[in-house]
Amino acid sequence: MKTKQLNILKLVAPLALAALLIPAISNGFPTDTNTYIVNSVEVGSFTFDDPGGPANNASHPDWATATAADVSLAYIIFASANAYGGFDNWAKVNDNAARLLSVKSIHDGEEILFRVEYADATYDENAHDTPRFFDALALLIPYTGVGWEHCKAGPTSEPLIHMGMRCDGLDEHGDECPAGQENNCKCCPTNIHFWRPDKVEVENIVTNGMGTTLETSETDDPTLFHASQGWENGVWTVVMGRAMVGPPPGEEHPDATHVGPGGYMVTLEAGTSHDTVWANWDGDRNERNGSKFIGLWGTLNICTGNQASCPPWTPPLP
Repeated sequence: MKTKQLNILKLVAPLALAALLIPAISNGFPTDTNTYIVNSVEVGSFTFDDPGGPANNASHPDWATATAADVSLAYIIFASANAYGGFDNWAKVNDNAARLLSVKSIHDGEEILFRVEYADATYDENAHDTPRFFDALALLIPYTGVGWEHCKAGPTSEPLIHMGMRCDGLDEHGDECPAGQENNCKCCPTNIHFWRPDKVEVENIVTNGMGTTLETSETDDPTLFHASQGWENGVWTVVMGRAMVGPPPGEEHPDATHVGPGGYMVTLEAGTSHDTVWANWDGDRNERNGSKFIGLWGTLNICTGNQASCPPWTPPLP
């Protein structure tokens, strides 16, 4: 995949490294929705392989047309899946220990880009005695559409611990729906875009829970996915790109059941809104797999024009 290292011009203060936990560990993760909004504004046509374009230049003028959204990752997940395949434990961190992402998004009607900037004191492709610890970001988008009306963020979902999502009646163990409840009990798939610096790419992943995660072949297509990155003075700036519409749905992979409309890529269109979840891994803290920082549900609006065309944000009720 053709990628380019970015030179970072904008610096932000590093976050506090000491994650002092609020004493709240539970199996019932908060499901608040619309806790932030990212407006993806429409710009002129761009390509992933243009070295001077917004996909590879974090200071390109197109980025100035988008408003940055603060996405707080205030929950730490402990990788401690139990013998039944249940959720990992979680805890809310104190405000000064939350990780803060600054997210902008632009699109040209065919491709969409996310520019993510966040403080990280160390650059980690590999750490300590294993090559598996690395800094990383992930964006989760659930499938929606006809036949998937129950696959929505909110109190009937348990989506965030393993970055999968299950809905009404299907518990964290993946138990089968009771007889007669099939219409209200579905295993809801999600599409995850996962960036890691050692590959300098965005991996395309589909999952509907622990044990059903699949990196798809779309990852290797440079016309479908793209990444560029830069780290300087304790700050990562990452541009994650994807085509808004993927290839026609093919044969369902046995390890990724119930893939929704759009096949292995959730379809994104101007004028639509999507629930989203962001997560972050810090390699220097030995975070990998289930161990990570994560935020609550937010909203991605794919606008039909400039910032003025985007719908206004209504903050969630306290």
